[in-house]
Amino acid sequence: TTPPVLTLPTATPQPAALTVDENVYLVDFDNISNSYARALAGVDALVTSASGDPAVFSNPQWITDMNTAIQLLRRAGEDVARMTPPERFSAAHNSLLTAAGQYNTAADLLAAGVTNSDTAQFDAAFASITLADASLAQASAALGAFRP
Repeated sequence: TTPPVLTLPTATPQPAALTVDENVYLVDFDNISNSYARALAGVDALVTSASGDPAVFSNPQWITDMNTAIQLLRRAGEDVARMTPPERFSAAHNSLLTAAGQYNTAADLLAAGVTNSDTAQFDAAFASITLADASLAQASAALGAFRP
């Protein structure tokens, strides 16, 4: 009689461990995502308060708060521009760069809305924010494959 053939289970290949640069990139990505979320929460609240109330355009505190939120959006984009992605993260980084460009477009439109007292600019900004949010989600999903 022939002895039974033993089959050994094959190990599922595991992704390579993260490097220090990759870990730092993930932390930076999370910080930037949080910065965008904070800025956008402020923008949303301020634009909501402007809806149907043109008096906000002459309210110095509202203008200051809105310009602060716009600057925070831009600053997050500057942080993205300074990042150097590890090679394995290049596709995710391209999505992040796309998001940053779209958020910067939104910041420009919001600033024009404040300067010109034009809520239509806010509508255009929110269209750009929607695109940016999708690009940021795409980057986050791509990086999710590397997270433990």
